[in-house]
Amino acid sequence: MKEKNYSAVIEDSLSETKALYMFMAIIELVFGLFLIIFPDISSQILTIILGAILAGVGVFNIISYFMNKNSSFRQGILSGVISTALGIAFIAQSESITNVTSIILGVFVIFEALTSCKRAIIMCRLEFDKWFVPMIIAIVAAVLGVLLLIFPSFFGEMETIMIIVGIALVIEAVLGIWSIIFIIRLRSRVEKMMDNTSIIAK
Repeated sequence: MKEKNYSAVIEDSLSETKALYMFMAIIELVFGLFLIIFPDISSQILTIILGAILAGVGVFNIISYFMNKNSSFRQGILSGVISTALGIAFIAQSESITNVTSIILGVFVIFEALTSCKRAIIMCRLEFDKWFVPMIIAIVAAVLGVLLLIFPSFFGEMETIMIIVGIALVIEAVLGIWSIIFIIRLRSRVEKMMDNTSIIAK
């Protein structure tokens, strides 16, 4: 990687290591464990929980925007408002949308998988040799999410779906937390290398 590209990579990595994403990964981990332990949870309760998670993440994103008014946080206000609105809608209309629970879960898994893919790309640009490992896991998770959307009956009963989704979310959450920590370390190493290069150039 050429030195002139480092600043752009570092900027991208800053947006992917915000406190919001660590918060989301922890919530995802707890939610995944919950689905594994309680796979027989009713669809209505699950919809309410998903709504609460979306609303919580949205509010956290909005707060982050007002506390960090710079360019890397500007997009947070829009996504925060949308997430909060969707969460409230899920909670308010939980009875009428329980029949699309597998679709909601599929979208949730795909969204997290795409986030993991983006982090894997950043790790590659920061010259981490094993970047393809999180990328492969993220792609597998994305395929799972697509199958939930198109062929929910492929996984059998709803309890089985809950356990499978729970396992996928736990793996994605652990991968997300690990990726965020590792990206921070890689960024620190690259920044030190850039400082040393600047000193030598002088």
